[in-house]
Amino acid sequence: MRACLFFVMFIIMWLSAAAGNRVKLDREVAPFEQDELKQPLWNLDKRSTLDDHATVFTRMAAGVYYEWMPDRCRSYALLGDTLVYRGYNAGRYERMILENRAPSRAVYAAHGDELFSKFTARGLLYDRFHTRECGTLHASAPVAGHIVLGADTIAVVLQREDIVTTKYYDGDSTALEQRTVIHRWLRPGMIHPVAVQIETDSLPARLFSMWSLSDDNGENSSFLQRDEARDQEIMVVLESATATRTGDGLEISFSQHADTPFQVNVHLIDTAGNLYASGTLWSDGTCTLKLPTVWNGNLFVAVIYADNPQLSYKFFAGI
Repeated sequence: MRACLFFVMFIIMWLSAAAGNRVKLDREVAPFEQDELKQPLWNLDKRSTLDDHATVFTRMAAGVYYEWMPDRCRSYALLGDTLVYRGYNAGRYERMILENRAPSRAVYAAHGDELFSKFTARGLLYDRFHTRECGTLHASAPVAGHIVLGADTIAVVLQREDIVTTKYYDGDSTALEQRTVIHRWLRPGMIHPVAVQIETDSLPARLFSMWSLSDDNGENSSFLQRDEARDQEIMVVLESATATRTGDGLEISFSQHADTPFQVNVHLIDTAGNLYASGTLWSDGTCTLKLPTVWNGNLFVAVIYADNPQLSYKFFAGI
């Protein structure tokens, strides 16, 4: 009886841990148009919600990153600090696995990164019919900017993955061409995106996101091993930020300093998350944000540690 109880407790703990590996993207909103994707600010809070219970999520398990999207589940192996496309399952009726590596993105995604590879793959349809694919994967990070999510303004890189394939079915000489474009909004050093937009062939684009950063439990989402003492030192500096009105605008500085100076991104925003001005400074320096001619409501200053946007502090600008 005691052994049975232990087994039941083990299964419950294992299932709880597995659930913690998932990051839900269960809010579907109106997708961005192509010209909007090129802009450095993406405000999801102002987009119409189409579905608040979408069955979309990402998961990291045993060194493999999974992305459950409406069309299929794609898998990427983590090799070093690079995610490599490995294949997909389409429901229970089709599965495909690549025969060679197709790098998709580095975990430390940076603006301007670009990867291109050709691949071949083999698969099985309805567990009976063999299939083959020949394709290309072109990945790039064309835009760096900020995404507004749950009233938070977050520094992100927009990564674009373009997968073009030609599929062959055994016993059929007809080849089927397919194209999928995936846009991911990624925080620096994070494996899981905060939002994903997918476009498949001629179907309408679909955009899924977390409701807020609190939806990410922090388990297995960060590739970085953080130094807690260093994080605490950084937060002490960030929380000492002050904004002084000058003839040129708002001068941002810190009354506390770290042993090793670090870079800080600064943003001037209102309560709705609208961005009015941005700047960058070192923690032992200053920068000036120009004031807008008009704005809505109160203005706030957000100071964000450039290497890890989760370390941030927001305060009232006092103007």
